[in-house]
Amino acid sequence: MKELISIIVPIYNCERFLPHCIDSLISQTYTNIQIILINDGSKDNSLAIAQKYAEKDKRIILIDKENGGAAQTRNVGLDFLKNQKDKTTDFICFIDSDDYVSKYFIEILYTALKQNCADISVIQDTRVSEKQDLEFKYKFNAEKFSCKSFNKNTAMKQLFSGRKFGVGPCNKMYNYKLINGTYPIRFPEDIHYSEDIPFVYQVFEKANKVVFTPIKSYAYTKRNGSNVRSKFNPKKLTTFKGLNFCADSCQKNIPEAYCYVAGWRVLSNFEILFYMFRDRYFDIEVYNEITSLIKRDMHHLKKGKRFPLYRRALLPFGTWLLKILYRNRFKKEFKINKK
Repeated sequence: MKELISIIVPIYNCERFLPHCIDSLISQTYTNIQIILINDGSKDNSLAIAQKYAEKDKRIILIDKENGGAAQTRNVGLDFLKNQKDKTTDFICFIDSDDYVSKYFIEILYTALKQNCADISVIQDTRVSEKQDLEFKYKFNAEKFSCKSFNKNTAMKQLFSGRKFGVGPCNKMYNYKLINGTYPIRFPEDIHYSEDIPFVYQVFEKANKVVFTPIKSYAYTKRNGSNVRSKFNPKKLTTFKGLNFCADSCQKNIPEAYCYVAGWRVLSNFEILFYMFRDRYFDIEVYNEITSLIKRDMHHLKKGKRFPLYRRALLPFGTWLLKILYRNRFKKEFKINKK
């Protein structure tokens, strides 16, 4: 009997994309899977769509709950697996309901993980637009495909440099015991933006070996209504709590990779500053805090040679330019606050 792989799919108002997502999962060449669909209080027809699929495929388990956010929804799935008595999950994957994967997605991740005795398996993802329907052309052959291995230190450096793969939880397969073992790991529910980064960091910190397969098999949909592209909300500032946690933990436990986590914090601070500028959000205290954090950590970004060159060379200039533009846009407010 093949090992059981559980796929957790949080759903919220994704009626346009959900059928494509579920179709890509039920057509996997690795068939011993269970698909945990968790409806997070959707207001559209997402629940009805999920119910139809659950009636047709016994591998689908549908959970309907009140809206609680992505972190809380994924945690519901993890808790369900931990309390499941009739089945024992061996590996876990996360898929967002507006994304889709190739039919070899699970088989590639699983084969790479098992052949290399790894704890985490990662596969290459690709960005697609809402209107784009990507056709995955790769045909899996277990004897001909190859992957790259990382130990704990190099895996953490790679994770936060983003050169081969990034900090998102979805294009990866995790050993179940890393997440739901003696010391369970959960998504922080008090962080409302980039809440998946502390989770992924903790799982990678516990892993001894990570493998990466450079085959595009995960399509990440750049959706206009997603949290990343939504209008700036002060809740996004909670991302600092997660990033500070990762940086503090890395400095203590994996000091070799610290400059990459600190460098990523620079990128995130720049991103928040950009959103504040784009959406005309002025808060002098937040602005001063972000710019001081950027100044403090900038040397880590320059020091991390695994960071792409454009980030190491252009981001310092981009940050300087953005601060000038931000000050110019809120010129009156800056003068008022100075008085």
